[in-house]
Amino acid sequence: MPVHPLLRWLRLVRPHDLVWLLLFAALGYTLEDHDIFDIGPLAALAIAQVLEPKIKALASTRGRIFWIVLKLVFAWLFIGFTGSIISPYWWVMLLPVLSAATTLGLVGTLVFAMMASA
Repeated sequence: MPVHPLLRWLRLVRPHDLVWLLLFAALGYTLEDHDIFDIGPLAALAIAQVLEPKIKALASTRGRIFWIVLKLVFAWLFIGFTGSIISPYWWVMLLPVLSAATTLGLVGTLVFAMMASA
């Protein structure tokens, strides 16, 4: 029995994707200026966080490292545009470290933790 295309699309949406989107939407709402330079890296980080498990071509170790580096770059940009070292959103740097911890083990986590703290 063929599956309706809408049902195939809905299988890609997982419940925790909605939680991620709500988290990033709340974070975007708390931005003071709502400037495109603030919201752009935050939106890119949200998209990367939601799309990461959906793209099977990047499911290898190299692909995971690519996603973590990409999220780290977006987090650096977001922090840079929202006050740099005194940004109230410093904890966003923990997202790439958390991704490294869940996929790369101890050494990978330490490497990305050092990169995030740099």
